[in-house]
Amino acid sequence: PKALLRAKAALWEITFPMAFLVNLVVSFVLLPACKKLKKLDKLEILLRFRPQCLHNGYVLVAALEGAIVAPAMKYENLPA
Repeated sequence: PKALLRAKAALWEITFPMAFLVNLVVSFVLLPACKKLKKLDKLEILLRFRPQCLHNGYVLVAALEGAIVAPAMKYENLPA
């Protein structure tokens, strides 16, 4: 159905940039902030295997899907 294809395209256009945004925020905001504020217990939790797999895995799977499937992303749908 066309509605399902439209929904899939819209979700992809949200998911792909959000994967990179989540990775960048965790890598360049949360981890340095915990280190700077000396919250080593929080930093230890963030650097465990499961949280690392979740935040790195999300961007890796999104990039892999983008490379293999190459879904269309329309530039006119991006914010100006």
